[in-house]
Amino acid sequence: MDQDAIEDLKQFITATMRQQLVGLRQEMTQQMTQEITQQITAAEQRLEQKLGQKIEKLGQRLEQKLGSKIDDLSASVARALDTINEQTDAQLKNHEHRITRLEQHAPLAT
Repeated sequence: MDQDAIEDLKQFITATMRQQLVGLRQEMTQQMTQEITQQITAAEQRLEQKLGQKIEKLGQRLEQKLGSKIDDLSASVARALDTINEQTDAQLKNHEHRITRLEQHAPLAT
C-alpha cells in the first residue's frame, strides 16, 4: 500500500466515524429529549394533583370558617331581634297599662 492509499483510507475512516458519531449523537439527543419530556410531564401531573388537593383543602377550610362566621352572625342577629321584641313587648304592656289607668280616671261622657 502506498502513502496515498493510506491517506485515503484514513480520510474514509474519519468520515465514516464522523457520520456514525453524528448519527449516535442525534439518537442520544432524541432519546434524552424524550426522557426529559416524560419526566417533566410526570412532574407537571404530580404538581397539578398536589395543587388540586391543596386548593380543595383550602376551600374546605374556608367554607368551614365562613360557615362558622355565618352561624355566629345569625346567632347575634337572632339575639338582637329577641331583645328588641322583648323591649317592644314591655313597652306595649306599659302603654296598655297606662291607657287602662287613664280610661279608669277619665269621666264618662253621657
